[in-house]
Amino acid sequence: MEDKSKKLGTRRITRDLLPAHHLFKVESFSLLAETGLEKYESDVFEAAGHKWRLSFYPNGDNKRNGCGFISLYLVIEDTENLPLNWEVNVSFRLFVLDQIRDKYLSIEFEGDPVKRFHWMRTEWGFTHLISLESFNDISNGYLVDDCCIFGAEVFLMEPNYKCECLSMIKEPEDNTIIFKMENFSKLDKKYYESAVQTIGDSKWKLIVYPRGHVESKGKAKGKWIVCPSGNAKFKGKALSVFLELVEVPLKRKVYAEYKLRVRDQINDNHKEFTGIRRITRDFPPAHYLFKVESFSLLAKIGVEKYESDVFEAAGHKWRLSLYPNGDNKSNGSGFISLYLVIDDTENLPLTWEVNVSFRLFVLDQIRDKYLTIEDSDGAVKRFHWMKTEWGFAQLVSLESFNDTSNGYLVRDCCIFGAEVFLVERNCKWECLSMIKEPEDNTIIFKMENFSKLDKKYYESAVHTIGDSKWKLTVYPRGNVKFKGKALSVFLELAEADKLPLKRKVYAEYKLRVRDQINDNHMEFTVERWFSATSANWGYPQFMALKVLHDASKGFIVNDSLIVEAEITLISKVKRFS
Repeated sequence: MEDKSKKLGTRRITRDLLPAHHLFKVESFSLLAETGLEKYESDVFEAAGHKWRLSFYPNGDNKRNGCGFISLYLVIEDTENLPLNWEVNVSFRLFVLDQIRDKYLSIEFEGDPVKRFHWMRTEWGFTHLISLESFNDISNGYLVDDCCIFGAEVFLMEPNYKCECLSMIKEPEDNTIIFKMENFSKLDKKYYESAVQTIGDSKWKLIVYPRGHVESKGKAKGKWIVCPSGNAKFKGKALSVFLELVEVPLKRKVYAEYKLRVRDQINDNHKEFTGIRRITRDFPPAHYLFKVESFSLLAKIGVEKYESDVFEAAGHKWRLSLYPNGDNKSNGSGFISLYLVIDDTENLPLTWEVNVSFRLFVLDQIRDKYLTIEDSDGAVKRFHWMKTEWGFAQLVSLESFNDTSNGYLVRDCCIFGAEVFLVERNCKWECLSMIKEPEDNTIIFKMENFSKLDKKYYESAVHTIGDSKWKLTVYPRGNVKFKGKALSVFLELAEADKLPLKRKVYAEYKLRVRDQINDNHMEFTVERWFSATSANWGYPQFMALKVLHDASKGFIVNDSLIVEAEITLISKVKRFS
């Protein structure tokens, strides 16, 4: 189904990694939508050096033409502590989790993602975050078991940057180094260097060994890029030629495709080689090496997978899962398959997740180099209770693996490896639940010696329902303009002043005065969002005093009155760090 909101100037991509700063979970979404609440504001979270909250419209922001959509905004908070002419420039993304595929739909502004928050504009976001039609389509995974998850990440954009331009230049000017070596037969040094020549914005020179180059195991050292001919085997047998990059900045990489050539000065039948940089490395994996001897015997016994011993890295325990004949269930036939598996998860918290960047390796034993395999899409993977392994079904083809010239399998022995780096997030979880018929949901307030009560009002004991504390407040002779005329009854959210700023608590409840004779109770149903500024709600004219004191009605028996509050639906907020 096509999502209409895709056409409205936003950039939408999916990704595996959870939002960096805040997650907001809504349980029983349909109940929240049915309350008629225009918007719900999340708790405050910190990001980019400032305080923020999410402003969520479950039925759309109708004032901005959001009917038929979910609307979601990022709101800056605590601005009274900012300078008078404050402004904050940020790039931000909002998210909706596809719970079926475990991917986050990321929504950001297209074209100009940087937004300026200031005293006249304290919120930015998306009126058309996602259409309700698409949101409610269960195949999209946004609403599963009446639960949905939104998120946010906010990055500060400060005007303090350096500019770097990477260009790929085809056929650059003055692109040939010519090194003429005269009196060649009389040359007696180990090697000779050409003059330095600038090509592009880099400096290069040629290194030539007239009688071949001696280098342990044939390795090139320093900044030499390639050795197309000449190593220990060729000393006294071959000419060795290298191209060297001169004066390269620390960690700068320079890509080059080039030809090394020895000119045939008579027939123009030149001898030349083309060099391309390969993705291998000399250093062993940081955390684990896994050696398999007699690999062919392991493959022949028909074992589907072999799991290594546990090793520790990035503050967690892991193991490698090796499929010597390929993981056929994941299209790995004809390949070696290798996965990283998190272990010992039973000791992790209930809502655990671990984000890591990892690499897997195969050792080329001939060249003593490690083939490094990692994802090209950022390499950060999220391990959690539903996804405890990541890796590569097609690590290396069996054809390439068994080719002895590649060095992966030597004398029926192979070596795999792994390194794992923790990518720490600073994401705060907030979960809003709508609980129908919560446990122990009735406050019973029995008021004895009712005729002798002389205070203005009386309060019941505090009662915890959901994660909130409640009490009844009863005015025996009425409150304000109904004083002396009616019984006044209110439900109050106790300790409302301790709620986080702008936190709201929803309750659907019945206020009831019991008929102790006929069970013909007097009751009213209320739907209300409570907050620090609106902590109680009820009826100042709940029942006329004349009716209340009518003995035939059964409300007062043995000089006792029973007032009740039964909460049938309540919101509950949990926060996780």
